[in-house]
Amino acid sequence: MADVVERGGSVVARWVNSGAVTPAGAAVGELIGLSIGAPPTAGSIVGASVGSFVGSAAEETVNLLVPLWRRRAENVSRFVSTVEDEAAIRAEELLTELAQEPRLLELFAQTAEAAARALDDWKIDTLARVFARGAWESTDIDGTQVVVDIVRQLERPHLRLMELLARPNPKLSGAQTNGVPTPDRWPVKDIYAEDAGLVGALDALVSRLQSLGIAYDAAVGAFVGYETTWALTSFGKQCASYLSRRGSEQDQD
Repeated sequence: MADVVERGGSVVARWVNSGAVTPAGAAVGELIGLSIGAPPTAGSIVGASVGSFVGSAAEETVNLLVPLWRRRAENVSRFVSTVEDEAAIRAEELLTELAQEPRLLELFAQTAEAAARALDDWKIDTLARVFARGAWESTDIDGTQVVVDIVRQLERPHLRLMELLARPNPKLSGAQTNGVPTPDRWPVKDIYAEDAGLVGALDALVSRLQSLGIAYDAAVGAFVGYETTWALTSFGKQCASYLSRRGSEQDQD
């Protein structure tokens, strides 16, 4: 088992030393508990059940963990680089200053961990921007924590729906109520007509957006001719303006 662990760790070490992970990225990886530069102990691979793994089973465990470490380490390095760009500060200087602010350091670690587990680059970059602009530039730690938690729970399909809800509904364009323009709103049938790919997934997607305070059923209270009609909240519009723009950029890459 020790040989297997050492071999797996050496693969990670060679990959790190090749420059795939920046020194600052490696430092942040260690900060959030991500083993990057050194082989993990046998116990950290499979926990309490490590004793039951022998031979090929242990080898397969290491083979699975190495690409997982690699992906997460790459994510952390991308996150750190984006924070550097957004905050216009070198990572080494950033980390030195963060060490003096316990709450800010904790938020940075939480945000970096969320980035490490992200499946898409847009989420990594968005988390970095949220931290840099919210917590670092405006020192709004509590507000930034809320946004980080929201970004953590959103995936590309959620952004796709948010982008749609943020656009004027062509079938209701120019509609007014008592001379006041009707806010953008989308009956379910119009959503399906605009994006058939959302059929079957809409309930799950809007449920998440509702729970996060991003979307609401604008037809609630209209007892005559009620028809489920989704719209973004004021907070949702702010999120859509920021998040969906980043998602679109990634789609074009």
